[in-house]
Amino acid sequence: MKPGIDKIYEGAIDAESIARAIAFAIEQPEDVAINGMIIRPTSHRTFPQENLF
Repeated sequence: MKPGIDKIYEGAIDAESIARAIAFAIEQPEDVAINGMIIRPTSHRTFPQENLF
């Protein structure tokens, strides 16, 4: 992998958390429409673009 790639994934949301969010959406009653979801980690780091690769 390219140097610094691990930094991109620090603080990433784990697969189980994503699955729970999707399950929440599809388990809603028929009279509920979820038209979109934005799933973000509660905390994340930002890196200057030149330091990523």
